[in-house]
Amino acid sequence: MQFPRGNFFPIEVTETEKDYEVKIAPGEKERAKKIPGRRWDPKRTRWVYPKTMACYRALKQEFGRDAAIFKLGEPASKRLPPPAPAEAKPGEATVRKRLEILDEGVKTLLSIVDNVEKSTRKTQSLVEGAFEPSESRSDGEVDLTERTNLLDLEKMLKELAFQVSGDPSFKVWMREMEPIMYPREFVESTHEEIRRNISQMLGVEGRDRSSFPEYVSRLQAVGLLPTGSVPKASWVLRSMNDHRNRIAHARRFEMSDAERLTRSIIYLFNLALVWNYVASEPIDDSDVP
Repeated sequence: MQFPRGNFFPIEVTETEKDYEVKIAPGEKERAKKIPGRRWDPKRTRWVYPKTMACYRALKQEFGRDAAIFKLGEPASKRLPPPAPAEAKPGEATVRKRLEILDEGVKTLLSIVDNVEKSTRKTQSLVEGAFEPSESRSDGEVDLTERTNLLDLEKMLKELAFQVSGDPSFKVWMREMEPIMYPREFVESTHEEIRRNISQMLGVEGRDRSSFPEYVSRLQAVGLLPTGSVPKASWVLRSMNDHRNRIAHARRFEMSDAERLTRSIIYLFNLALVWNYVASEPIDDSDVP
């Protein structure tokens, strides 16, 4: 959704059963972004905040005087649950059952890891084949030693990733990115932008240099990442961080060009999956590619 141009764009601060919401012109988005807990919802075209006393006070201070509509109520205080009754000591059968469940969970996790590794190896194998000299390839295989083919592949992958994301601000960001031609620059600059956005969401920009996985854990802890999505956003973000680290330190891992390209492609589509949660923002007509 694009927004009307001009100076007049009434600010609306309202609430739903679950969230606080702010509707504000894209040109003033920094006012909304500086409040910790914020997230842009492209479907509702509003900034969304958790219903906490901290957010209530920050929104009131920032928009209370100039919002055309300001209808917020203080968040309901949460009563502490009564203490749980002491749990009886489990019997041998219960312990055995729990161990079986734990064993099954470990097997499932190992299976998932194995499938991911197989998928990565398969993708890398396909890319490596495309880098082989032309005389060693069969008919129909793409020659990725040709610059024109690389540019065509990059354009196709970027468009496909945009279809996955569906967010116009993702397309604006990717306009200057070249994940195939310059994979390291794409991954490192994008990862730093995601990190900066997350630190803003947590309200610690410029004051905290925690590791990326720690930031992700804190987003989870305060409820700023969806828990019901498949794959889970937290898993995807941690996977992106692993690919970023390996690309940034390619010499240490003796990384081939094919592996670097493979990891850049995986990073691109992981980015498309989580963009709405950690980087989405409103755009106006002048931003659209």
